[in-house]
Amino acid sequence: MTLLLMDVVELGEINAAYGRAAGDEVLQHVARVIGNQVHVPNVVFRCGGSTFLALIAGSQAAEALALRVRQNVASCELAVGSGATVSIALVIRTVSSPTDGRSLAELLAAVRIPRISSRETSRVH
Repeated sequence: MTLLLMDVVELGEINAAYGRAAGDEVLQHVARVIGNQVHVPNVVFRCGGSTFLALIAGSQAAEALALRVRQNVASCELAVGSGATVSIALVIRTVSSPTDGRSLAELLAAVRIPRISSRETSRVH
């Protein structure tokens, strides 16, 4: 099993600039993109403010999913309620069992990453 942590970059800044409703629109958009790419028996859920987790069978499938989700999220600018458009970026990190841990708790501990600014996303895959 592979665990993907997908975090919306600078969601707090979007909330501050355009309001919480705009941030909610961003999260809904990301959730739709992820939902369109994740299929049964894989599992995806929101975990905290700007973070989504997906539990995927197989590391190759997880890497392919991460690439598709990142590309689909980044491929459009989202029009938010205020009339502004925002670009969305995701930081995605993967960990796999048994390499990074044998239990869900160990995988969750291994996947934790610090907050990263959009300028740094090119260094994260």
